[in-house]
Amino acid sequence: MGTGKYSMALEHSEPVHSRGAQKLRRKPDPETPARVTLILKLRGSREELDARLAEYCEQAPGERDAAEAAALKHLMRPEKRSLAGIEAFAKARGLKVREADRTSGHVVLAGRLGDLARAFGVEAALFEHAAGRYRSHEGPVHIPGALSGVVDAVLGLDERPLARRHAIGFHRDAAQHILPADVARFYHFPQGTRGRGQSIGIIELGGGFHHSDVREYLRGQGLRVPPIKVIELEGAKNAPAKPRDVRRYWDSLSQSRGAGHPVSEAIEWTIETSMDVELAGALANQVRLLVYFTPNTARGKYHAFAAALRSGKGRPSVLSCSWGAHEETFPLAYIKSLERLFRLAAVKGVTICCSSGDDGDGSEGGGGPRVNYPGSSPWVLCCGGTTLQLAGHRESVWNEVFAGQKMASTGGASRVFPLPAWQGAAGVRAKTSLEGRGVPDVAAKADLGAGYAAQVGGVAFPMGGTSAAAPLWASLIARLNEKLPAPAGYLNPWLYRKPARRALQDITKGDNGRFFKAGRGWDPCTGWGTPDGEALLAALKGKT
Repeated sequence: MGTGKYSMALEHSEPVHSRGAQKLRRKPDPETPARVTLILKLRGSREELDARLAEYCEQAPGERDAAEAAALKHLMRPEKRSLAGIEAFAKARGLKVREADRTSGHVVLAGRLGDLARAFGVEAALFEHAAGRYRSHEGPVHIPGALSGVVDAVLGLDERPLARRHAIGFHRDAAQHILPADVARFYHFPQGTRGRGQSIGIIELGGGFHHSDVREYLRGQGLRVPPIKVIELEGAKNAPAKPRDVRRYWDSLSQSRGAGHPVSEAIEWTIETSMDVELAGALANQVRLLVYFTPNTARGKYHAFAAALRSGKGRPSVLSCSWGAHEETFPLAYIKSLERLFRLAAVKGVTICCSSGDDGDGSEGGGGPRVNYPGSSPWVLCCGGTTLQLAGHRESVWNEVFAGQKMASTGGASRVFPLPAWQGAAGVRAKTSLEGRGVPDVAAKADLGAGYAAQVGGVAFPMGGTSAAAPLWASLIARLNEKLPAPAGYLNPWLYRKPARRALQDITKGDNGRFFKAGRGWDPCTGWGTPDGEALLAALKGKT
């Protein structure tokens, strides 16, 4: 078996570097220990898998056949001989197999950076941009001839940051804080449910949370503190900003009034992470929370989802993900790798809730409308945002300027994913003038003017954005799962049918930018609208 020739360059595997990034003259040390993750080809053909998956997912969540689910999982596994070939390849290149996961279909190789770069035909390089320095490579990743027909993608040679946080309140005095329980009542979360027996997984890319903040936040509302397990992956840690730094930043807002005030990435991500954990803990108070910390890289995010989907006691039945970026910033090979995991989640009965984004129609700064990934994936429940006025029982599209920052519910149509069959009657083409998968699917409260009071470093920060909509929907689904004979799982096709649509509150007022407005039925601002939890539970039980 030869090891010195390449069979092909991976499609769209050359990195799209961060805006303003400059290549440095100094090269990374080739002796540096490094790892890559090989995404293996499926056992079955992609056409066969997609056809059977489409038929399987068209069934209502409670009617899906367990035997067909097992058959689909088998098709998604790589052949055993693929692993043997990789082991021989690694040995010949001075590399070691550190992990082989047949369920997710990946293999982790470890070795020196120079050996890994040569193995996949790239030149390692260092780049620098406004947010810092990162390691990447020049030229496309190549598949060695020895692995031809075995490997779909290689993750880990490019370590540039791939996602950004969503909205954070930057004004000390503007917000009127709201309690999660009041929002849950407005959305009719099913009475008598708290998510008992369920687990929610939360994917985080930096910062962290203080357990003391979570305890004080929940106990201040008369709530118990649910079990919280932290899973640290690929060297990432639960590393929240120090409380004194958070308080110093908070105190500075009274002088700057928030607009344009600089804030460190550690503080940003700590505020974001704290909100995710605290909201889920308040809205589904008897769940088990699993918080996955992973690097903000392609390989890091892949391994977070793979870890969350591993079989085992207490595995999440629903995942919440509040990060994203415009679709064009992600290499197609990476998107295909995550889509493999998202399909697996659908077969395993796991719902993935992703925020749609906070930049409206995505046209800010010029150009046409754009949407964010992973929210644009057809395999995730994409959650947009509303402005909620509890006193008047009114909702509109979330679109506000808060402390000088313009934010709105992101929506439109994908330029990567075609229109799914289950969206065919939603009017996506008519309402976006585009042919792709329409987003969002649903929405929930996102405004910051009356934001949730996430506690960070002992300070109550106004929080919201679609980053709040995703954990809200995840919490609701965990509470629905408590009363269902089987987890709701992949909901998208079902949500586009009449029984489900009657359980969603249509948002018909507002817009998210120059291109899109709310209207009757599905729209590219808030999807089908916000939840009526009691009605959703009845519909899932087949009672409507």
